[in-house]
Amino acid sequence: MLESSAQKLSAARVRALGVSMDSISKQRAFADKYNLTFPLLCDVDGSMCDAFEVPHPNNRPARFSYLFHNQKLIWVDHSVTPTKHIDHALEAVAKHRAGKLN
Repeated sequence: MLESSAQKLSAARVRALGVSMDSISKQRAFADKYNLTFPLLCDVDGSMCDAFEVPHPNNRPARFSYLFHNQKLIWVDHSVTPTKHIDHALEAVAKHRAGKLN
């Protein structure tokens, strides 16, 4: 599901990145297990989570989705559900491209 979601984003000319507080070796194993081709970033110290105000109790960050355009944050989804958040992100991309989302 993750890889097919990343492919949907790629088709819309959107780049997907994953961020986790897991170690590099755990992320590599996860990427290998699910045949992921998009980059995974390690945030083992939680600094990215802190910068984006993502709660991470017990080093388990909440799932959030962000869209950036020209280095500007244009959309945030705090209620990420694995089955729906890619569709929500693609809707936000379409709104942004139509000038309805800054």
